[in-house]
Amino acid sequence: LLKLYRDSESPSEKEKLGAVIGLSSDVKVLAKVLDFSISKEVRVHDTPQIVSVVASNRKGRDMAWNFFKKNWALFMERYMAGNVLFNFIGSVTAAFNREEQARDVDKFFMRYPFLAGRTVRQCVDNINTNAAWLKRDENEISQYFRYMMAAQHPHLFLQHYVEPLFLAHFIQQVGIFTSILW
Repeated sequence: LLKLYRDSESPSEKEKLGAVIGLSSDVKVLAKVLDFSISKEVRVHDTPQIVSVVASNRKGRDMAWNFFKKNWALFMERYMAGNVLFNFIGSVTAAFNREEQARDVDKFFMRYPFLAGRTVRQCVDNINTNAAWLKRDENEISQYFRYMMAAQHPHLFLQHYVEPLFLAHFIQQVGIFTSILW
């Protein structure tokens, strides 16, 4: 997919490829995708989408957060104007569902209280809500998905809930489930 991205002349095709290149289950590939996202080969305004897709991936979630923190100065420089930076913060942390992740996000942004106070507060609240919900309902959710996957026609379940065109959106929307299933 990286080769297709590099070879594409079409901005819309690159945007579509950017939405899926971070869905690999191979952590080595995900590391390459993250590094690629800030290279000169990627338009500056496409970087947040690529990093966010990796962050929506169970295998890449923590890797993307560490990458985001490591490259914080670059991201501040690139996206400080407008809401891009705030949206970027939200999308990188959207799939978090553990209390220690909430503490890490809070701790990281304590150094920048002037910058993203409300956004960070919302992200931390969302993470804590996800963690509480997961703690409360993890067994039932896990049993439901295991039942559906083991049903006589699991391919119908997958087609209905995880069609290829909607895979990235599905994973982002149900980030909590990805930590249970995969």
